Amino acid sequence: MIVERSADHVVDVLGREAELARLERFLDEAVSGPVALLIEGAAGIGKTTLWSAGIGMARQRGWWVLTCHPVQSETAVSFSALGDLLEPVSKAAMAGLPGPQRQALDVALLRAEPGPEPPDQRAVAVALLSVIRALAETSPVIVGVDDLPWLDRASAAVLEYALRRLTTERAGLLAAIPPGTSRPAWLPRGRMQTLPVGPLSVEALSAMLRARGGSPDRWPEVSAVLEASGGNPFFALEMAAAVGAAGRRRGTGQPLPVPASLLPLVQRRLQALSHAGRDVALVVAAAASPTVEVVLAAAGDDQLARDGLDSAEAAGVLQVADGRVRFAHPLLRSVHYSSATDPERRFAHCRLAEVTSETEGQVRHLALAAIGPDDRLAGKLAAAAQTASLRGSAVAGAELADLALKLTPPGRAAARTGRLIEAGRLHLAAFDPDGARELLEAAVELSKPGQLRATALHQLARVVGYLEGLTASIPLGRQALREATDSTVLKALIHRDLGFALGISTANFSSATMSQIRAAFTIADRIGDDGLNSQLTAFQAMAEFATGRGIRHDLIKRALDRCHRAGHVPMEVRPRVLLSHILRSGDDLPGARALLTEEYTAATEQGAETDLPFLVLHLVELETCAGNFELAQRYCDYGYRVAMAAGGATQAACMHGARAMMRAFCGPLPDARADAQLAIDGGIRSGVLYPALLGSRALGLIELVCGNPAAAHAVLSLITERVAGRDLVDPGWIALRSIPDDIESLIRLGDLETAGALLASVQDRAQRLDRASALATAGRCQAMLASAQGEHDTAARSLRLAFAAHERLGMPLELARTHLVAGEIARRARRKATARDHMETARVMFDQLGAGPWAQRAEADLARLGTMRASGSSLTSAERQVAGLVASGRTNREVAADLYMGLRTVEAHLSSVYRKLGVRSRSELARDWAQRSAAGER
Repeated sequence: MIVERSADHVVDVLGREAELARLERFLDEAVSGPVALLIEGAAGIGKTTLWSAGIGMARQRGWWVLTCHPVQSETAVSFSALGDLLEPVSKAAMAGLPGPQRQALDVALLRAEPGPEPPDQRAVAVALLSVIRALAETSPVIVGVDDLPWLDRASAAVLEYALRRLTTERAGLLAAIPPGTSRPAWLPRGRMQTLPVGPLSVEALSAMLRARGGSPDRWPEVSAVLEASGGNPFFALEMAAAVGAAGRRRGTGQPLPVPASLLPLVQRRLQALSHAGRDVALVVAAAASPTVEVVLAAAGDDQLARDGLDSAEAAGVLQVADGRVRFAHPLLRSVHYSSATDPERRFAHCRLAEVTSETEGQVRHLALAAIGPDDRLAGKLAAAAQTASLRGSAVAGAELADLALKLTPPGRAAARTGRLIEAGRLHLAAFDPDGARELLEAAVELSKPGQLRATALHQLARVVGYLEGLTASIPLGRQALREATDSTVLKALIHRDLGFALGISTANFSSATMSQIRAAFTIADRIGDDGLNSQLTAFQAMAEFATGRGIRHDLIKRALDRCHRAGHVPMEVRPRVLLSHILRSGDDLPGARALLTEEYTAATEQGAETDLPFLVLHLVELETCAGNFELAQRYCDYGYRVAMAAGGATQAACMHGARAMMRAFCGPLPDARADAQLAIDGGIRSGVLYPALLGSRALGLIELVCGNPAAAHAVLSLITERVAGRDLVDPGWIALRSIPDDIESLIRLGDLETAGALLASVQDRAQRLDRASALATAGRCQAMLASAQGEHDTAARSLRLAFAAHERLGMPLELARTHLVAGEIARRARRKATARDHMETARVMFDQLGAGPWAQRAEADLARLGTMRASGSSLTSAERQVAGLVASGRTNREVAADLYMGLRTVEAHLSSVYRKLGVRSRSELARDWAQRSAAGER
């Protein structure tokens, strides 16, 4: 049969990883017999998006896909859905059907004129069954029905007939249904399953809004959209558009604007409320987390209030459970609160303040009930904001700080400035850097030159550093330094931050950088600030290491002895983070991991999530270097979500750089390239070198593994030129780790003279400082260089030295790379057995680590030696186990669970099996495996 295939791709779906995995399993199950998956969820929740994703997955597998999108207005049109289902089936494909079936189907589809008698519906149903069976003989068939309940009755009847009679055919039904829809009994029990679709998470919602160009600028507003929409993507998109159309910052305590498109859906429900029910509902809307007791007390605590609560519950507006009251849907709360008058809302908050015992809630309600400025109440709000902040709730603290600012009388400039600064600090901690910048710029504008404005400038510099990069923060820091009072903690902190910004943005420990650190040291010693001294000592130890003075254990000990809970100290200058750079660069991965995980635990306990990407970045790098890809991936996922929530360019660039490095080894390479470019662009834009360095090195590694040394050198040489000639001496320093990769690309290009000159410098410093990682990579490069010059004995000696250095390291990826190079060198020296051993060792190591692209490179090298054969005997033991389970119908996740492997490892083994056996799909593997079993070739 001839079917026109669609070129559709998989729909981009955000925040639905579990649902997408279930769709993949459904498709896997369809290979072994008829199955059905019903995607169930409320209107706007994303059923159709997931349905389209499943359809796209099937099309990408090259399957036959028959789809229809029934709508309510066409339910009376006979066979309208069937016409959509069979539209891709050409007339030529119908030629094989028996005459009565073909005639009945053509008439039903309006492809032929009807005769004197209407077509036999049974003949139409049998014809559909024949079409599905014929298609399933060549490839699995997916019948996709979006919005199943709106199938016209005629199409539903013939589809039911066909699906009931499927037995062993490779076919599946994928349909979307609303909640409460009865399940059609078209397939045997156990073959009909349901995929419930719930609300999106706040991270997924934010990503979706950004992808559609409708995300609010501030993270608190994203959270408010999530709360008001109930995580419903359609509602969220509509509300985000309304927030954008409002074009102004929403005031604290003000409801989100509800778009006109959603108002009719909600107002019909609210119109059913009685007068008493409306009063009770307004109290519930004004309260944070109301109990029945609080609601009744605020509403009058009489029979009228109880009747109002009962009537609101009966109307389906409010729900009561476990003594608490909430709205049936968050949109009801938004609309009811926003439609009340200002006096009505103030009265509700006033009554809630009277019955609320908790201080924070009480002052919040008093503030929302206030008519004008109230300095005494503003002071209470400011204190409550501090308390909320110390409790770890930066969002609540920022809201209270905003209220404190709103109630501060205009004539009290110093008080307003101080509250602007505090509100800015809390907004930054609450993932609202744009809001923080707005508040701090107002504080700078309001204040006069002096210590208070220096405080505002210092805080503003930090915010600008997050949003635009450290380079952009330097002018503000210098202005703050000029206005700060001498010998104060503030002046010491400004010196510290300027020194750090100068050092990090230039990847250099110049005299300008160190003079700022020394100035901060002088003040810290004078005032006896141990915490600041610890940070500065750690920075000094880092500068000493990078400039070739080795690991100063005395400075490390002194910094850790004085280290204490960091509080509001920026993550990038915390002692444990700075010292971890030294240990990691000095090849002490366990020591660096201990410091970073200790800081990670402390940061998550303190709720310092705004800064967390600067820490997670280094954890991802460390675990990637150690070959722990699954752990690196978990860190990456969390850090990326936090970076997106924080809204800072630097955090995002750092996480893109971390993901690029990880994916350059474990794949997929297209994603690694995309992340690398985003890291480079973000690093350059923000003026922070490190993300750009990571992205560039990742691109270089990608080109090397793909066999493109010219492209690798083009990008890696930019790093080499950037870091060469600076004060950076230790070859283990993280900024210099890409130089051996550049040397490798030069050797592969045949530029041996340039490679030799660059290598000599690395070797000299590696030997002088006894840096094992540099000795290993330099030895590998020296072996490549000697081999290219025909000096095979020298190459062998260099490899022995490289492997000896590897024994001192816990870096399996680099060891596997050295084995790969050793195999190439042995092949060039015509020692095929040795070459095969090294290449096979590299392949197995890359496979075990999950470094798929590099394992493929090793397999390609082995193939050139003539050792790869398309037979079962060429499979490794692990590959045979994976192949056998997949051939028996297991999904990748089930195989991973059975064999105690990571999912990526299973995928890597399966890809290798496909290549070795020359199969392209799971069904082909199953047939091939059965044939090999019968022939005794497994």
